[in-house]
Amino acid sequence: VSYEVRLQAPKSSATLFTTFSNEVSTTIPANINGKPIPTVKHPKILGVTLDPMLTFKQHAKAVKDKINKKNNILRALAGSSWGKDKEILLTTYKAIGQSLINYCTPIWTPNLADTYFNELQTAQSAALRIATGCTKMTDVGHLLTECKTMAVKPHCEMLAKQFLLASTKPNHPNHTNI
Repeated sequence: VSYEVRLQAPKSSATLFTTFSNEVSTTIPANINGKPIPTVKHPKILGVTLDPMLTFKQHAKAVKDKINKKNNILRALAGSSWGKDKEILLTTYKAIGQSLINYCTPIWTPNLADTYFNELQTAQSAALRIATGCTKMTDVGHLLTECKTMAVKPHCEMLAKQFLLASTKPNHPNHTNI
């Protein structure tokens, strides 16, 4: 079976990944059949927003914004007569909020700066405060203990390490028996 790949300029884009900050604004002079291909600085591939220097800053900001929107759902549930139970609210947060953080964690965790982990932690803490009914003055450590939840950065690092360790197993799909 043979497959033919047809590139089309309107459906294509180019991104330059580099470790040199002076090259970040470079426009890639690429074209298909004489039509220019746009240079995109922040492509979103399989739900992960990439950036030229692979800092994942834009991805973290997008995740934080999504979690803050999901926190509105938690507020609505917490204000209802049938959804006020702490366990229900925490389960809901884990399904609609923490799952956003966990998605592709092994990809972006090693390169993400502490500043953006702190932003994600702030979003998580807001959700935990909604679920527990705690005030803004409540210490994050107390929230995490009360909810039996890990802080964002250690949790992401743990998931990344587990993925890396699992990839070293002989039966992992990355290993080929030649």
